[in-house]
Amino acid sequence: SYRGIFKLIANAWEKSIREGEERTLAIVRGSSGVGKSVFLGYAIAKYVRGDLKNVALFYAPKESKSGTGKVDTNEVQCTIWLHGNIITDDKYFAVRMEVKEHLSKLQMIVMDGCSMPFSLSPDFKGLILVSASPSLYIKNLKDAIFNHCEYTMPPVSMEEARRMGEIVGTDVDVVTENFKYMNGITHYFFKKDSAKHKVDDASLSVSAENISRLVSMQSTSKLEDQVAVHSLVL
Repeated sequence: SYRGIFKLIANAWEKSIREGEERTLAIVRGSSGVGKSVFLGYAIAKYVRGDLKNVALFYAPKESKSGTGKVDTNEVQCTIWLHGNIITDDKYFAVRMEVKEHLSKLQMIVMDGCSMPFSLSPDFKGLILVSASPSLYIKNLKDAIFNHCEYTMPPVSMEEARRMGEIVGTDVDVVTENFKYMNGITHYFFKKDSAKHKVDDASLSVSAENISRLVSMQSTSKLEDQVAVHSLVL
């Protein structure tokens, strides 16, 4: 659950502070569509509503990614909050100097689907929170920050999906049918036949090249095995 993973990250950060560590890297992993980006939004809201007021978010939209999945960091959207207020909200190429200026003031840096190329200010002391489908781009971050931890976003259960459907006003039969095609992947639960249409379309376009690219980018753990295949169609 979001609350459970948030508590684990908060506890790990607090522990690292007690032990004198200046920086903590927390990586939230999981298959595409499982809800990592929504979790980051949840975490930012929790912290900004609390004592954490200086935060930077770097978000890689689909248009910033090439066919091989490589991110053009110039196209990454950058949002910075200082004292709880948004002071910067633009693509990285347009605000990179502002980012450099404010790094030392930040308490938390969030990266969604990207690893940014800037060097951390020696004065930066805080949490770096990253979401990633199983891939290689987080290796540099892990190499750079000794104190790091990883958490896997679990797939949503049928019961959780149905409860979510009730909250957003989606018929339980729609959620149940979509769940058959996208087990645990929230992105396709709430629109009629959404999951089936996506799988059908993907089955017509899948190729050896797509499969090879996925295999080269992604490794799975036992927990992720049941949902990792969906990356072929997301």
